[in-house]
Amino acid sequence: MEESFSHFIEKLKADILDLYESGALKKIPENFSDYLLEILNSIWSSMEEGSLCVPVKKEWRDVLKLKPPGLVVDKFENKEWVYFEKTHRSKTDLESLLKERIQNDVPPKVDRHRAEKILKDLESKSFPLKEAQVKTILSCLNSSFHIVSGGPGTGKTTVVAFLLEILNQLGQLPSPEEIALVAPTGRAAQRLTESIQENLKKSPK
Repeated sequence: MEESFSHFIEKLKADILDLYESGALKKIPENFSDYLLEILNSIWSSMEEGSLCVPVKKEWRDVLKLKPPGLVVDKFENKEWVYFEKTHRSKTDLESLLKERIQNDVPPKVDRHRAEKILKDLESKSFPLKEAQVKTILSCLNSSFHIVSGGPGTGKTTVVAFLLEILNQLGQLPSPEEIALVAPTGRAAQRLTESIQENLKKSPK
């Protein structure tokens, strides 16, 4: 996946260079060229670090008003962000797919009372969870599709481990062939696997 992402970035760079050679970007006034180059470099650098866009700087506003080919400005939480057009299109398509998936969600049949009892029992025999983790676990049990996000150390892996054990005790844990584990690199996937296994060992049966 890491190679695919690097390839995606290189393809974006090639697309922008094609726009320049075709003359599309040459229509931007010369006095704005430095700002345009700064914008492109900022987005490239940001994407290589895992971000899709960068916040619009005050000095970029005039050149962005000219709507340079290959760039898109979008507003989120009263702040403007600039994307590569292709990235923004992919982001929008993904958002549409996720919204459709969420809207068409069919809640699984789970005994919530029993699930809560199992969760409390697991906590009492291992360690107490944060309130947000408890809410996330119960929310996951009420939905066939759920996104759990957060920075390093926020307890995502612990949530997954407890969720798996609860489903196991409910007799609703899918077979191993039906559980997919993905990560940006093979090494990251291995670390995630080991982390979940370690958390499961801590969870008393």
